[in-house]
Amino acid sequence: MKHLKRKICSVCGNIISRYKCAYCKTDHQYEYNNLLDYNWLPPTKKLFSESKYSSWIERMGLHYSIIRAEIMEQDKRIIDLGCGPNEFIRLVKREFPDKDAVGYDFIPKSKDVVKIDFEKEKLPFGANGIDLIFISHVLEHVDNFHSVMYEIFRVAKKIVIVLPNDLNIFRYIRAILGKSMGGNTGLPLVPVKDRHKWIYSVQQADNLMGYCAHLYNKKYKVIYFTHKRSNKLLVKLNKNLFANEIMYIYY
Repeated sequence: MKHLKRKICSVCGNIISRYKCAYCKTDHQYEYNNLLDYNWLPPTKKLFSESKYSSWIERMGLHYSIIRAEIMEQDKRIIDLGCGPNEFIRLVKREFPDKDAVGYDFIPKSKDVVKIDFEKEKLPFGANGIDLIFISHVLEHVDNFHSVMYEIFRVAKKIVIVLPNDLNIFRYIRAILGKSMGGNTGLPLVPVKDRHKWIYSVQQADNLMGYCAHLYNKKYKVIYFTHKRSNKLLVKLNKNLFANEIMYIYY
């Protein structure tokens, strides 16, 4: 176990010297013994969806329809973390007005959004106190990606995480041609406050999300969304190049 000397627990941040953290009791055996071999990841169902939206509102509508069909109907307490204009919660309340559905964000953009700095504060809920947390295109913006994610798993029974794929081939092509890679990535002429702080391949995202399923004993499925210029066949051939975003559904 010499290779574990002075490793940092990815959950609580304390120094550990054994496979199991003495502070939070997290089992790190897989984390350190299988850094290059992810065959131990729990099996999951992989689906593919065409991205037919041209705006973030249409994207939210697509996400809502999938979540509603998959897991949401029986859930009473629902949260959208990093909700922006709160469109997802409005879609929920429009169809299910009796549900306790609330949006949370750093900077509320409307009166029905609750302000919370979830990078610095713990979520104000007990373990499994929320039926469903939805967090879309948010984790890549925060410094404490892992801490925020682990906090989500602490409080939620079901979780839907959506991540973008900034390394898709179409961004590469734009970079090669000297064009802008988008306002949240690349090197813009002026500072951008809300940048993507984590760049990863789809496979890396799959590895981390599968690891979370293992840590928290969750079943899950993955949906790979195509880019508007690609199709399901291309994504199946190489998800790292042709997927536009990924949705992870835990239950």
